[in-house]
Amino acid sequence: GGGGSPFGSGVCSSPPQTSSSSFSSSSLATLVVSVSSQLQSLIANRVNAIQSVVDKCESALDLLPLPTPKPPTLDDFVPLNRLAAGGYAKVWLARKSSTG
Repeated sequence: GGGGSPFGSGVCSSPPQTSSSSFSSSSLATLVVSVSSQLQSLIANRVNAIQSVVDKCESALDLLPLPTPKPPTLDDFVPLNRLAAGGYAKVWLARKSSTG
């Protein structure tokens, strides 16, 4: 058996050593803080813009009338069985056509 890695040589080796960096640690820290601040500002501006659109949509929806459901009629039901009858009314067992 080979005993080597199935992924080839160098997969589990340590990363190569780099030469001296062109940034000092303090200038790199300053750059990170600056970029972080710019990103926070950009994100805050985007969030505010999105919230403005959402607010406008919500206020527009408040102006729209809600649809009023139509009251049921006899045509909405299928009579199944007459349960009772009296001087003023008949009582039927029925099934609503739209729901079965």
